[in-house]
Amino acid sequence: MRIRCGGTLRPVTLARVDLAPLFGLQGRFEGAVRGSRCIRCGNETLDGPAYQVLLVEVVRAVMMHDHILSNDKARFLRKAWLGLTQDELAGRMGINKITVADWERGERPLSKEHDYELRGIALAHMLQRRGKGRVRVDAGLASELAQVLTAPRRLTSPRRRGPYVIRQRAA
Repeated sequence: MRIRCGGTLRPVTLARVDLAPLFGLQGRFEGAVRGSRCIRCGNETLDGPAYQVLLVEVVRAVMMHDHILSNDKARFLRKAWLGLTQDELAGRMGINKITVADWERGERPLSKEHDYELRGIALAHMLQRRGKGRVRVDAGLASELAQVLTAPRRLTSPRRRGPYVIRQRAA
């Protein structure tokens, strides 16, 4: 397959994937992921199924985080996972669009209630996609994520000492 630079993509196994261009999260995924690399410029990309697998892993890591969602994680769940506009998410949650915009700009933190509700919407979306067979989500993962809704949340996120790193789960 040819790309813009005129090079050709070759299949490779990627050991690390930068999350910023894919999902808007600062960090990386470490594990074996199928992808392609341009033999001319070295740019890397994921194929569709690998992207979906990585997306589920990143959603899992974000949902399992024991602090109130940060602005970038809330934006990731809304855009990359749920595929909703700020207005659509606000409508589902029964809040004003400005509240969602304020979270995403970092001007206002999510409340515990809104954090719970956003995670619940994201979990429902995962289970719905699992039912339609669009994303392979095992029952163990769905059960693990359901525990997210009952876990206590800390109000402030810890100071990040480096990039967000998600490691591949053992199969």
